[in-house]
Amino acid sequence: MLDGHAKCSTACMRLPILLVSALTLFAPTALAFEPLTVIVTVYGEGTIRVLLTAGATVPCDSTSNTVMLDGKLEAGRSYGFQSPELSVCERHTRGTLREVDWSNDRLWALRGVRGFPPPDHLDVVIATNR
Repeated sequence: MLDGHAKCSTACMRLPILLVSALTLFAPTALAFEPLTVIVTVYGEGTIRVLLTAGATVPCDSTSNTVMLDGKLEAGRSYGFQSPELSVCERHTRGTLREVDWSNDRLWALRGVRGFPPPDHLDVVIATNR
């Protein structure tokens, strides 16, 4: 007598192993990628304040994003950054009130064209008067 417990055959012992194997095989995996190079080019004149964050959330200063730059950039130059995400959020000051006149937040994302390899960097273009 087995005290109310049925004897487990070899087949029922294999069931947990098969379930774990199947879950491992079909579980979603994280996509690994190299940090994304982000090139910020500032057109116009003078110096502006820029907030550049890694992530796809608006507003740019959301806690879901990672700050890459919160500082000043000079017009007429390009600047390189490394993003841990495939998209960035950007806002900047503009016009004559370069300390307080902020633009709307904009999301920039890496996009490829079907049939071509994906771009190796993301271009962010800022105009100091807009």
